[in-house]
Amino acid sequence: ERLDPTDGFQDITVLELGDASGPRGTRLTVGYRPSAFAFDAQSTRAFGITEDGISIVDLTPGGIRLSQLVSLPSARGIQPDVSITADGSRALARIERSSILYDIDLTSGATREIDLGGPISDLDLSADGTRAVAVIRAQPSEGSAGDAGVASDAGDAGAPVEEPPSTVPSEAVFITIPAGLGDAAERRTLVIPNGGVGSVSLSPDGSRAVLFSTALGSGQVTLVGPDLSQRAVDL
Repeated sequence: ERLDPTDGFQDITVLELGDASGPRGTRLTVGYRPSAFAFDAQSTRAFGITEDGISIVDLTPGGIRLSQLVSLPSARGIQPDVSITADGSRALARIERSSILYDIDLTSGATREIDLGGPISDLDLSADGTRAVAVIRAQPSEGSAGDAGVASDAGDAGAPVEEPPSTVPSEAVFITIPAGLGDAAERRTLVIPNGGVGSVSLSPDGSRAVLFSTALGSGQVTLVGPDLSQRAVDL
């Protein structure tokens, strides 16, 4: 809780397993204050999400090295929520309270901005990298208390805030990867009538989704099927 501002926590150790001689460790320095790591499906690269960007580690056996650092969008004091596709070709990112979905090419470092029309409260990517879902939380009507001061669903570790369920619909944007990133016709938007939805969890193949909230005192979840049919369930 009281970190020295000079502590970057940038030193990592990559362990190569399975060699008859035992594990082999390689020390590397990645970007400032890494918060997460991911691997591509072939385990040929690792991706460190840091305050400086995405540190890409080449995992060639016997040749472990830091290959490049790809910039991430940033906002003062806010760390982006980042997902890496299974093939390691791109990253999708959002920043809390922003309507922009960032599509980042992890080879060239080029970034494309996609405006989804409302603040994205959560983003999930299927394990096979074929579908992403962005949730646009219902915005409170004028004069209502709304979600003021409520933490994002992705990091809501405290007790739920007891508020009545929103009567304003939330939205979930289903995006086919990669076609839907460049073609709006490859995106489907579902309106969630019960409102208050702020988070999403996708099945590994992306065919099913669960939409829910941890920031509101609500027991309702919305289940979405392969044909994008939806039904609400009260837990």
